[in-house]
Amino acid sequence: DCAVKGKTLKIRCAVVVKPEDVVHEVVKKQKDYIREGYPILVKADIKDESENPLLVGILTPFDLLYAPKLKVEQA
Repeated sequence: DCAVKGKTLKIRCAVVVKPEDVVHEVVKKQKDYIREGYPILVKADIKDESENPLLVGILTPFDLLYAPKLKVEQA
């Protein structure tokens, strides 16, 4: 929306977690960043063909909203 209206976009650093990190622990440790709207990226230790860490996915607001109620240990 900002780009279409010609406004300046805000660039934020992302919080990076590993696939084996437990969701409710990430929420507890990163709560200030989550409140500020920082993206939470999930990166694996595996490298792609250009030697960059492989992006597995992101934790969405939905994931974080229900994290305390999850029955499983890992997302």
